[in-house]
This record gives sequence, C-alpha cells and structure tokens, in this order.
Amino acid sequence: LYSSAASDVYKRQTDSDLLARAILWSGATPSAKNEIFNITNGDFFRWRHMCPYRAQFYNMKVVIVDYNAGNVKSIQFALQRLGVDAQITYDNETISKADKVIFPGQGEAASAMEKLKSKGLDLLIPQLKQPVLGICLGMQLMCKETEEGNTRGLDIIPVKVTRFPDTVKVPQMGWNTVNHSKKILFEGISQDCYMYLCLLYTSPSPRDRTRSR
Repeated sequence: LYSSAASDVYKRQTDSDLLARAILWSGATPSAKNEIFNITNGDFFRWRHMCPYRAQFYNMKVVIVDYNAGNVKSIQFALQRLGVDAQITYDNETISKADKVIFPGQGEAASAMEKLKSKGLDLLIPQLKQPVLGICLGMQLMCKETEEGNTRGLDIIPVKVTRFPDTVKVPQMGWNTVNHSKKILFEGISQDCYMYLCLLYTSPSPRDRTRSR
C-alpha cells in the first residue's frame, strides 16, 4: 500500500521506520503528497525535520478492534514489521479517539455479532467518523445482513452478503485476478493483478459491482 516512489526509496535505504512512513503516505491527500515529495525531493529521511507534516505521519493513532473473534495479534505483528504501532483494544473511548480503526474478524458471523454486542461495539462502530478498515469477517459484519447464520449486520454498507452459488467451487481458494476500484487503498497495485484468496461469501457493492468476503 505504498507508492512506487516510496518503494524506490525503500530499496535504496535501510532506515527501520522508512516503510512505515511509506505506508502512512498512502493516507495523505494527493496535494499533500505532491507538496511533501517536492519539498523532500523524494528523500523520506528529511521528513524528520518537517513540521507540520511530521505530526500527520508520526503521531497517528491506530487501533485494532478486539472482540475475541479474530487473530488480532497477527495484524499487530504485521503492522509492527512496517513500523506502525497499533493498539489492540475493545475500549469504546480508545477506539472513538483513534485516527484509524482496523476491524478484523475470523469465524462465524452470528457468534461474532454476539461478541460485538457484549462489548457495545455493535453500537459504536457504525457511529465512527474516522476511516475504518474491515478485514474478512469484519468487512462482512459491516454489511446490512449476511446469509451466514441469517445474521443481521451493522448496516454500514447497505448490501446483503450471500454464499457463492453451487455453480462455482466453494470455498474459492487460490490465486485469482482482482479488478479493483482504483481508490487510494489500491494505490500502486495494478489492475487485474493476482492475489491469493480464500472466499465463501460475496456481496454486491452499492454500485452493483461484486465484492467478495
């Protein structure tokens, strides 16, 4: 999730927090990226001496939602390897004050929703205003409902999640080409690239383009 320019710099340098800056770079606005890149001349080491940009990229608070329904430590370790210090928590106040929220999930939808409700997260997550990244079951629960256990979701995304039809292999497991929306999340990732996926369910997007979970 970093730009080709950031990737080129990373290959030339070995600073431990360089990739973290490249990752957080993906969250900047296009105008901010241009200004930062022009000022630093592509040298991320000069970011240490830049204000107010330094606060934007170094003091960002990232939380991983913990509701006993996912391997949250693997996500935290992955972020640590990138230099991003993320906190694992189910505390409503901590999550509300975060700059970025990661909502993972693993397991079965109905039981996961019960775990969310037990911590009051079913009420909190739909009210969050900051960016929220749903991963796997977390993304599924952000939808209105899912066929898995006939479960009512958080209704953040007004679509129904359905199981893949019997006309295709289920689960869909292996390498597949991915046609994406070209939004900031996919910056630097080519169209129709190959990704390894393990999918049981799918849903139409609000724009009627199919997305898999």
